[in-house]
Amino acid sequence: MSHGISSEVAVLFASALLLGDTTMQFPIGWLADRLGRERVHIGCGVAVVMLLPLLPWLIASPWLWPLLYVLGAAAGAIYTLSPLSLVACGERFRGVALVSASSLVGASWNAASFGGPLVAGALMKSVGHDSMVAVLLAAALAFLVAVWWEKRRAPFTTTAG
Repeated sequence: MSHGISSEVAVLFASALLLGDTTMQFPIGWLADRLGRERVHIGCGVAVVMLLPLLPWLIASPWLWPLLYVLGAAAGAIYTLSPLSLVACGERFRGVALVSASSLVGASWNAASFGGPLVAGALMKSVGHDSMVAVLLAAALAFLVAVWWEKRRAPFTTTAG
């Protein structure tokens, strides 16, 4: 709205994001079944990192609508495929270690869900309105760094508990 967009159009922008998120989860899930969950998960992270910076520059362009749709689909898929990290925990840990690992996944998700909007709001107020895009970009980059970090580590054996 700081770019001169009315609140009605801003709601339509959010609707385009949610439409992409909602309508593309089954096709993305199908793709994850065919190509591999990890590959599709990383692809969605890369898509978000590549598309988010375009958002402020395409605000008055007709290309914004497909961008919002695809961005919503990719960002939604990061969320949708992320609970599968609990599956990864189940593959690696047993017993008490599994309970601890799954609790850490849930706690991390909740901390980010609580802290992200606080940080974005504070930055938007102090730095500028496009700070929200920067916070979302930082989160997507953190996701990709975490994936890279996990892939570079040597595989380890499951822990019995």
